[in-house]
Amino acid sequence: MALVMERADRETMQQVAIEEWMAASPIYSRRMQQALRFPGDGVETICKNLQLDIGAPHEFMDFRFRLIDAEHAEFWLAHCGALMDVEPMGVEFVHGMCHTIEDPTFDATAAATNPRAAIRPLHRPPRTPADRMPHCHWRIDITADASAVEPHPLQAVVATSRAAQLDVPSPRPTTGPGMADYSGPFDPDLRLEHFSRPALEVALDEFGLQSHLLLRSFLVSVASRLGDERAAAILPRLVGGWCGLTAQRLRDALDLPPTAAGMATMLSLHPMFAPRSYVATTVA
Repeated sequence: MALVMERADRETMQQVAIEEWMAASPIYSRRMQQALRFPGDGVETICKNLQLDIGAPHEFMDFRFRLIDAEHAEFWLAHCGALMDVEPMGVEFVHGMCHTIEDPTFDATAAATNPRAAIRPLHRPPRTPADRMPHCHWRIDITADASAVEPHPLQAVVATSRAAQLDVPSPRPTTGPGMADYSGPFDPDLRLEHFSRPALEVALDEFGLQSHLLLRSFLVSVASRLGDERAAAILPRLVGGWCGLTAQRLRDALDLPPTAAGMATMLSLHPMFAPRSYVATTVA
């Protein structure tokens, strides 16, 4: 978004952010529901979906949930890393993220499960008092006579991409530990480690694909607003920074040696080269 603001104002940046998420999240939400076998049209499916959305990464965004019934639930953020990043930038940026951007994008994500679902705040930043906890608190309601959320027009464009049309994977059968999928009851304290290895492999491939779909929708939005030339100029800078930081995190998390073998391991795990059905990378 900083790269967008080199040639555009804050309001345009916010619209790009909205279009990026609205065009991609319904597509990858339905894929994850199919991949880990938790279809449905109730709030339980919406909550499971939020737990497996790249926009709510565990540890960085500490989502907590409470199911009320089939049509109602609440969630709150005991910690929001995004808010911690944005608060020093001032109240306008906080309002832009937590109001202008969140309202349509939360609804678009929920609409992937039920178009008559709405996510509305009980409270949200800017924080008053300044140390208010939790950082925000939201309610999910499905109302039968509510107006259906309409897909963003760019969603249809992103849906034609090769990434969006990849076959949805399924976990391999296993007798090992962990959940084979997420077809069982909703777990408000879900951690990725709760899944079996085959299920986790599928989830990680889909996380990688979510990155590609978000990048695709971002570039479509930038091109439509600022032109193809600007989108092409942003892409290598964006991916270079993103991939470099991710490579460093993989190196540090896995204590990879500064050798060719360490680099090969990092490249074989880097989400930019996942899933293999989309990016056919060979590391030698």
